[in-house]
Amino acid sequence: MIKRTLAGILLAGSLGFNSCQNYEKSKTIQETQNSSEDTLLKTAGNFYYKGNYALAKENYSEFLEIKKNLKDRLGIADGFNNLGNVSLEQGNYNKAVEYYTNALKIYDKLSDSVSISQTYNNLGLVFAEQRKFEKALEYFDKSLDIQKKLNDSLEISKVLNNIGIIFDKQNKNELALIHYFNSLKIANKINNKDQEALCYNNIAVIYNKEGDLDKAFEYYQKSLQLNKELDNKRDLTLNLMNIGDIYRKKNNSFQALKNLESSLNIAKEINNPDLLKDIYLTFSETYKAKGDFASALKYHEKFSQLKDTLLNEKSLKQVAELETIYETEKKENENKKIIA
Repeated sequence: MIKRTLAGILLAGSLGFNSCQNYEKSKTIQETQNSSEDTLLKTAGNFYYKGNYALAKENYSEFLEIKKNLKDRLGIADGFNNLGNVSLEQGNYNKAVEYYTNALKIYDKLSDSVSISQTYNNLGLVFAEQRKFEKALEYFDKSLDIQKKLNDSLEISKVLNNIGIIFDKQNKNELALIHYFNSLKIANKINNKDQEALCYNNIAVIYNKEGDLDKAFEYYQKSLQLNKELDNKRDLTLNLMNIGDIYRKKNNSFQALKNLESSLNIAKEINNPDLLKDIYLTFSETYKAKGDFASALKYHEKFSQLKDTLLNEKSLKQVAELETIYETEKKENENKKIIA
């Protein structure tokens, strides 16, 4: 099971690895001098990172209302952008586009090039999730053009990574590699180890897809070493799982299982069920290749059980989120009637 690294939305930094690919998202939490507004943003950010998007939305909505009352145009735009990020995570893509577009209109009036670029990037993410790849590339290119004018090396590297991911998903491996290597070159130049580790992993993914296992192994190892230095346990877990998968394909079941065991231990330590699920499946595939069908079945059962548990939890969370959204919108409508 190949795991990719994409660049993600920024709440106060990038989101690193995901179980599939992490896009680089942009612009969420903004500094504020008002303590109550600052508290709302920090609370919303905490909920966002924990995956409690309903409560994140509730706090971001409250922040937005405060900014509307203050007629703070930049704050209003940031509020829309934050709500767009939440909607994107919830899979409510039409709503995400609406929020991002509202933010973009204000940033444009304020001539805020940095925020315009970041919002273009976020719109690209929405279309990427919808598999509207040409539309995603259009917005990533707009973001990249502005970042080049701003000469923001890190952001350029992130957007190049995102463009590479689109080509990766389209199985345009050569174009994907070109963008990943260009992203890596910039990350090396500015000595950003997080971005370097991300690029190394994505480059390895392409070589893995193409069956060049030696090169894939080389770049996975580079990503692994950096994530050890950074003590980035989540990303380290994915590196070890990917390396285990390479050893499986090389018919070295001993090293495959050794790396998977290390990956499993860290996943348990950080209590990440999504990673555990994928590791169990990779264990099953490895034991199957080894001819140990009893162990393969045991780990596939663990994979299936955890997958079902996560699906049930997700369904329950979605119901809770819908209830919260309903109550929030109901309250907003009541407030509108009072104002009218």
